[in-house]
Amino acid sequence: MMGLGIRTGVLALVVILFTGMAYERNSVWHSLLTLWQDTATKSPGKSRVFNNLGNCYIIAGMHFKGIEAYRRAVALDSNNIEAYYNLGVNLENVGILNQAVYYYDRFCKTAPSSYREQRELACKRFSELTRIAQ
Repeated sequence: MMGLGIRTGVLALVVILFTGMAYERNSVWHSLLTLWQDTATKSPGKSRVFNNLGNCYIIAGMHFKGIEAYRRAVALDSNNIEAYYNLGVNLENVGILNQAVYYYDRFCKTAPSSYREQRELACKRFSELTRIAQ
């Protein structure tokens, strides 16, 4: 049978260990960006994770990192229409219009009715950008 001092020491060590683990885990929750960066590291094969990470980069003003994350989302799941829309909007925002046209077109043709407003905007922007390019 362990003595009271040894049990107390083991219990204290376990509490310290769990406290350290909780502190480390909570640092990930510092911001949405750090949360999604951590999630992307732990789930590198999930398209939705990279779409959300792209959103965080865009909000933080890191437009090209956002575009890169959206491209990864599309590469992981060619049916992730939200990533197509996000790519179209953000490629247009940084002036890469020839690529934005492709993503607007793809979204315009494949978006379900639940994305009615975004679909209308994507179709409109596709039409306008295509006309400008001619």
